Amino acid sequence: MEAIVTKKEKSNIDVIFEKIYYFLKNKLGFDDIQAIASISSLVLLPISLFLGFFYTKISTFQLMFYITLGLDILVIVYSLIKYKYFKNKRLYFIEEFENKKIEVKTVEDLEQLNPLEFECFVRELFSKQGYRSWTTKRTHDNGADVVAEKGNHRIVIQVKYSSRTVNPYAVYQANTGRHNYKADRAILITNNEFTSKAKLDAQYYGIKLMDEHDISVFLRKNGSIKFTYN
Repeated sequence: MEAIVTKKEKSNIDVIFEKIYYFLKNKLGFDDIQAIASISSLVLLPISLFLGFFYTKISTFQLMFYITLGLDILVIVYSLIKYKYFKNKRLYFIEEFENKKIEVKTVEDLEQLNPLEFECFVRELFSKQGYRSWTTKRTHDNGADVVAEKGNHRIVIQVKYSSRTVNPYAVYQANTGRHNYKADRAILITNNEFTSKAKLDAQYYGIKLMDEHDISVFLRKNGSIKFTYN
């Protein structure tokens, strides 16, 4: 019997916080720490400021205000360090990768790639299937890392190179990419596996999933994939 996927109704406050969370992650490039800290501050700072200093002046709320403010400062420092680190790391990836010619013969070869190389691998995977494919810009990609076209048919691909199983947020990104690029289909590809919740959400939104097993099957059937950065 075919499984029926239903979407659990959410309260209005859950929907609001979810939209803010996805906006911070998708539009501003926040990670989980930055997004959760920002949402917490959005709620706790005004409440603790009002109740601790203007309305009741309860010491508990004053302490909450200072703790929240201190955590905000830590997150700002963390964000600056993260920006500097990933900027330098990305520049290093690009500089190292520009002159490399890479061949992926088996799924084990994927372990030797970095995230940029994996995106280019996925690009060539679709080129090998007869698509005209290209990678999108590296930041604020609007939900797609690779776009592939064949005739009037357009596919957007969200690529996740990860050492951990991929969570439902990646499904949200792929679905967003399908709308932003006015694509016919959206595919989410990873070198790893997907969580059960990600699989359910992908089924609900009609997102095709490809994991390391699917890539392995493709390589066995179609042979190795060679690519460069450009």
